[in-house]
Amino acid sequence: MKKLLKWVFVTIIFLQAVIIVAGVIIFRMPLPEHEIDVSGLPLTDFVEIIRDERGIPHIYGTNVDDILFAQGYVHAQDRFWQLEFWSHLSTGRLASLIGEPGVGADLLFRTFGFNRVALAEYESLPPEFKQDLISYTNGINAYIDSRDQNKLSLEHFILQFLNPDYVVDRYEPHYPLAWAKMMAYDLNGNFEQELRNSKTHNTLSSEIIDLLTPPYPEEHPYIVEEWAGKGSFATLQKQSNIQQFSQSIFIKYVTKDLQTNQALGSNSWAISGEHTDTGLPLLANDPHLSVQLPAIWYENGLHCYPKNRDCNLDVIGFSFAGSPYVVIGHNSDIAWGFTNMGPDVQDLFIEKINPSNPNQYEVDGEWRDVDRVTEIIEVVGSEPIVIEVRSTHHGPIVSDRSYPVNLNPGSEETSFADEARIELPEYFAISLAWPALEPGTTFVGIREFNYSSGLEEFREASKLFDVPAQNLLYADRDGNIAYQSPGKLPIRAEGHTGSLPQIGWLSENDWQGYVPFEELPYTVNPSSGYIITANQSVHPDQPWPNYYARGYRAEAIERVINQYIVEKISIDDMEAMQINNYDYSAAYILPYVFNNVYIDSTVLNLMKEWAISDSQFEMNIDSVGASAWAVFYKTLASQTFEELVVEDNAGNEISLQPGNSDSTSEVFREMIKDPNHVLWDDINTPEKENLTDILERSLSISDALIVELFDTSDSDKWTWGKLHTITYPTNFLGEAGISILTSLVNVGPVESGGSSFAINSTDWGFGNNFEIGSYPSMRMVIDLSNLDNSRTVLPSGQSGHVMSKYYDDQVENWITNDMYPLYFSRKVVELNQKDVMYLRP
Repeated sequence: MKKLLKWVFVTIIFLQAVIIVAGVIIFRMPLPEHEIDVSGLPLTDFVEIIRDERGIPHIYGTNVDDILFAQGYVHAQDRFWQLEFWSHLSTGRLASLIGEPGVGADLLFRTFGFNRVALAEYESLPPEFKQDLISYTNGINAYIDSRDQNKLSLEHFILQFLNPDYVVDRYEPHYPLAWAKMMAYDLNGNFEQELRNSKTHNTLSSEIIDLLTPPYPEEHPYIVEEWAGKGSFATLQKQSNIQQFSQSIFIKYVTKDLQTNQALGSNSWAISGEHTDTGLPLLANDPHLSVQLPAIWYENGLHCYPKNRDCNLDVIGFSFAGSPYVVIGHNSDIAWGFTNMGPDVQDLFIEKINPSNPNQYEVDGEWRDVDRVTEIIEVVGSEPIVIEVRSTHHGPIVSDRSYPVNLNPGSEETSFADEARIELPEYFAISLAWPALEPGTTFVGIREFNYSSGLEEFREASKLFDVPAQNLLYADRDGNIAYQSPGKLPIRAEGHTGSLPQIGWLSENDWQGYVPFEELPYTVNPSSGYIITANQSVHPDQPWPNYYARGYRAEAIERVINQYIVEKISIDDMEAMQINNYDYSAAYILPYVFNNVYIDSTVLNLMKEWAISDSQFEMNIDSVGASAWAVFYKTLASQTFEELVVEDNAGNEISLQPGNSDSTSEVFREMIKDPNHVLWDDINTPEKENLTDILERSLSISDALIVELFDTSDSDKWTWGKLHTITYPTNFLGEAGISILTSLVNVGPVESGGSSFAINSTDWGFGNNFEIGSYPSMRMVIDLSNLDNSRTVLPSGQSGHVMSKYYDDQVENWITNDMYPLYFSRKVVELNQKDVMYLRP
């Protein structure tokens, strides 16, 4: 018996070893070779790819076609699943890849027509740009051809069992253009708020509406201070808080639906040479996007070698896997960055439908035929879904799907026709107007950024940047710093603000065109010597008053600039600024709290100690005061706003409880001045509560809650990083619900500092337990005096392969913002060479 047990034990150990070895082999199978010589490729000349110690490829070729081919090849090497997933998502083919979970996205994006618009855009492009896209996608397809399908990524290995009939498609030249539409969708969401407004119309008093739409704080910086608003930009229909707001509520940064990623935004700032230690500008940028793994950005350098008149591409920075060029970065002359401007560029139109013919709609008393397109959605393991997409001259009819407008509800649902509190015709549909649904030239603009050698060329390239509307920040080696607002901004008919769906059967309500580029805000070398963009209001004449952050991060950036500007600012200073954790919401609100409460509270005492410490109001990873503030602030919001619930016309409850945004902080700043404001009163009690009552109640709840959250009453252990963690999830495998698998492919939880309002914007929402929902998706500082002295860091790593040493090697450096050199010159790249790969004809 002992001998038998021994053999059973040995067999179990052996099988476990076999499983482990097999697992390692499978996980390592997709890893690409970075030290390899590949020949027989459709190239004109050989391409040299030098990777540095972070796995960043520096691509050298004698012509642009070959360089872009190589960029596509390395994107596929390092991020194939990411570009495969993104291309299926943006072109409405996700269900053919992952099955039923992708159907909802496919229905929406087929209705929007991203793929059709991208194809039309591709056909209208200049020949040289088409050739760039062809060269780039040829590189991706060459890598696809070089490997067995199940070795392209770990996901593709597993996919062969879940979707055995799936065959990797050719990567088409228009896919990058569809991805640009996807990014526009990610950064614009007004149409959903118009629908919400329709359901909450006239449900709140003018006093509450006015409170929940706070003005931009006078003490916070605008992006451009020295520009005279002119033309159609300055005369666009502006919303006043009451009359033109029509007593509906649209607060992009406040509504509860956006609680998870409440402060999604970005930072960038440029310092002129008069304030730097080198005499030339410094430029910083950190776009804030949803947490994901691998990172949304891919670093690469694209270099003509030798650089000459016929081949003058010489650029480095961040690109999207699946798209050519450098989107954010620098070339040998200029540097540039982005933040989201966030204007309202989407409008819903109510179309009056012919009761005798559902495929006709009314315009000025006449019936017009809708445009009709049949779309076939392939679904793994199911029959294809066939839909008809109908469009009016405004855009696609979005009410033909159950989302975003449900006109044909199921048994447990209600129809938008019953929910809406606005007047609707008996027979109607709803269409969407949005510049992203028109063929555009955004990627042509990005291409021209890569080649621009000075400010005028950069501004000319900016004219081509259609969607999404962004804040473009610029600096060059001639010493200039500049800001440009690009994008298609609609000119609405007089009296229309875009807060509610418009009557579509009268052409007088249609858009009147777009704001001319010459009338969009810009500034060059402002007298302050710096430019800050952090999603705040562009200018006092900005005509969309509720479509921007209230400037807390912008104020925080200006605060640290003014601290450092006493001495000349260095690149080390810029790096330190990006990780600054000062939180203006605490700075503004806590003094009022301290003056209006009279109880003994552990949380209160910790906040008081924090407020007079050397790290006053800083949301540092090891701060106990930061934890106390976050727990109290979340509790205060819940206790104050939980009664902000209204009903739509069908009796469904809609919560208008504000989320974690600087607009909410501004609401509190206003309320806290009035101890007897109506919202301090809890309608669920017979008493009439005031400011002190709610503050003291919130503190008492927080005292108990913080012990529960940390599972200890030892306040020394209540450090912010233990609550404020980040977990990097991968698409597909990281969300499969198989714990052993997710633990292998996901990274985290990792402790972090920062907050929604700090420059180190690690966002958390009231709807979760302080986990980070969005983050700086990369950080970059460019030194225009010495481009090799520039620095970057990614939140995870360069590779999308879980067994790669570049998968998560930058996590700790990102947490502390210990940035890496961004090598640019050939000499410095060669000094830091890790691997060399050659692609040959």
